[in-house]
Amino acid sequence: MGAAMPPDRPARAVIASRTYPTTIDDLWDALINPIRIPRWFLPISGDLRLGDRYQLHGNAAGTITEGDPPRVVKATRAGGHRGGGPDHDRLRRGPRTAA
Repeated sequence: MGAAMPPDRPARAVIASRTYPTTIDDLWDALINPIRIPRWFLPISGDLRLGDRYQLHGNAAGTITEGDPPRVVKATRAGGHRGGGPDHDRLRRGPRTAA
């Protein structure tokens, strides 16, 4: 979660995990390649590099705020269905753990 949460709003975090039979480079490409992202999320436009802005078609826009290929990508997202301040999304590749 970002440090800019208003004091009157509780912080929330969602952690999702999934294992894919692929290489880390292929998985990273699926997370940052605007041609592949619509296969699992929404169509996207803009540059997906550190400091650049993006637009999820029909939904939110944001800025890429952190990048550590092929481990972490972090972005802000605002203008979606909830309104208010921006959300902070962080995708991190971690070690595989037993289920």
